[in-house]
Amino acid sequence: MDDLPGSVLFFGTFDRRRHPRVRVLMEGLAGNGWQIDVLNVPWELDTADRVRSLARPWTAGPALGRLARSWLALWRQGRWVDAPDVVVVGYLGQLDVHLACRLFPESVIVLDDLAPLVGTAVDRDLGGWGRDGFLGIVQAAAARRTDVLVVDTEEHVAGGDDDAVVVPVGAPGDWFSAVQRPRRPGPLRVIFFGLFTPLQGTSVIAQAMAEVSGEVELTLVGSGQDLPQVLDHLQGMDSVTHRDWVEPEGLPALVADHDICLGIFGTTSKAYRVVPNKVFQGMAAGCAVVTSDTPPQRRLVSESAILVEPGRPDALAGVLDDLAAAPDAVLSWADRACQHAYEHFRPSVVTQALDHRLRQEVTRR
Repeated sequence: MDDLPGSVLFFGTFDRRRHPRVRVLMEGLAGNGWQIDVLNVPWELDTADRVRSLARPWTAGPALGRLARSWLALWRQGRWVDAPDVVVVGYLGQLDVHLACRLFPESVIVLDDLAPLVGTAVDRDLGGWGRDGFLGIVQAAAARRTDVLVVDTEEHVAGGDDDAVVVPVGAPGDWFSAVQRPRRPGPLRVIFFGLFTPLQGTSVIAQAMAEVSGEVELTLVGSGQDLPQVLDHLQGMDSVTHRDWVEPEGLPALVADHDICLGIFGTTSKAYRVVPNKVFQGMAAGCAVVTSDTPPQRRLVSESAILVEPGRPDALAGVLDDLAAAPDAVLSWADRACQHAYEHFRPSVVTQALDHRLRQEVTRR
């Protein structure tokens, strides 16, 4: 099967600028010999609004109208595309997969189920019947139409399709080229970037900063449901800078300009099942990484990241104080993280299991 790889079409309404997972899969499969094409008309909504629209479609007329326009464009373009060997339906494509099956009935259909709908709705506090009922129906229907389901951790396999392929989130290539050395002198420079959801535990970060006694400067990037609470905790702290948004192309260099990249610290059920993109990206960019001690993170990064008990601001504050007092230790952890990411989390590496599975599926056709 070594010479088998053919064509892979990345299909759907994903936004690859916002969601680097799509780029990881593209770069990884290309690195394993597949020819990559893209048919993409983004549904211009963020994750929370997408899931909210699917949870309560009877209240989401304008949003679903935009989705219909994206689908119409995909349909018109897709009719003229030669059937690929494989179609990969990208991030939050649980509805897109049905259109992919209709357009390419002979292709192997892959759904990247990085964000299962019900779990995402719970994390974003999108409650009600629509969350627990309708989203479950949509999720199950998507899985039935899929030849290969891709998840990011073994915990998600245990909670769903036993035949799913595990592809860790990884980091795109531009994060690996952002590494900066040597470390700048001065206070310990720490960064967190994300969507400020309960999974990410940003309130834990804020409370930890209030307990830190050493010289630590924190940069926060992003916004979300927990941001007001976080800013309340940090009010009046000159050592904290908040930026609502950084363009995706500029984020790797910004992160690489810090000593520490923070992962997640929440205690939600989803927080115990994931390793977030910021952990992989921070390691790739040459930062030391501090994140929560959960089963998937312990399994994947315990040798290359500093793990603390979830939900414990005092534990996080203690680690930051220790690192602020030990610049050599910071550099050692950063070098270890960067090397581990290069060996294990580059796109061509994290997609090896998927590459193997796709070769099998295409051979059977």
